[in-house]
Amino acid sequence: MPKPISFFEAALPLLTMLLCLVLGGFFVPMGTELLVLVMLVAATVAGIIAARHGHDWDAIQRTTGEKIATVLPVILILLSIGMLIGTWMFSGTIPLLVYYGVQLIDPQFMIITAFLVTAMMSMTGSSWAAAGTIGVALMGVAAAIDSPLAATAGAVVSGAYFGDKLSPLSDQTNICAIGANANLYDHIRNMVYTAGPSFVVALLVYYVAGVMTDGSSVAGSDFDHPILREIEQAYTVSWLVFIPALIVILGTFKRKPAALVMVVSSVSAMVIGIGVHGFSALQRNSQRHLWIQCRHDRDPRQYTECYAA
Repeated sequence: MPKPISFFEAALPLLTMLLCLVLGGFFVPMGTELLVLVMLVAATVAGIIAARHGHDWDAIQRTTGEKIATVLPVILILLSIGMLIGTWMFSGTIPLLVYYGVQLIDPQFMIITAFLVTAMMSMTGSSWAAAGTIGVALMGVAAAIDSPLAATAGAVVSGAYFGDKLSPLSDQTNICAIGANANLYDHIRNMVYTAGPSFVVALLVYYVAGVMTDGSSVAGSDFDHPILREIEQAYTVSWLVFIPALIVILGTFKRKPAALVMVVSSVSAMVIGIGVHGFSALQRNSQRHLWIQCRHDRDPRQYTECYAA
């Protein structure tokens, strides 16, 4: 008969993990490999405590399998996010969002637009997916219309994490509900009490910050920027590129499994990249690749330098 576990013993694995992280932060650069090692050390401590209280290896293994099965949807969401971001770039969804955003968004309202758009997008997925897809597009728009990049980035992250708290497709929201053994939608409903006031405060701050931004509006249908011409050369401007984003939005409203929605969106993005833009699944288009590399390697204000002959 297993013996009851004291509060200190139950908390000991967490304390071990915290201690390893603190010591590692001071003495050793904490990379991904070391974080995995820290979790294994904490899991070993938990296993020793369980064995000390009468749980055999079969029981530990069975319980571990049950917990992994419980969080499997969250793991699938995390695995799907990277694929979603890459395929949206391949299909032109992100570049075309930049293309239209540059022409439509007034610089004075860029910050609050970034906040609201990423908030809405993350409510249909997760914070990582929203920041990695529409967030990247918004930063490209901000760079093109000379909007404050730091403030825009803050608005993107803020909006992404606000929507993430209320999204049934969010990995964090799902794992919190699982950990508390609560109904997912009950958990989301109760999050409104804390997320709602912070949303209102952020909305006011970003609106004031945008209004106080120096410079006149340069957006509009007659606005011409080199990045628009370069996107036109690398991609075919078509409404079809927004189908992957619509699939994510519709899938969320219909409460379909998050990972499945992301996979369907990614597959459709691949089909659009090949069928509409003529890209090869095995050979990268050089202009598209340059656009992606410049996004990572250069200051956002220097995107167009990468297209020099």
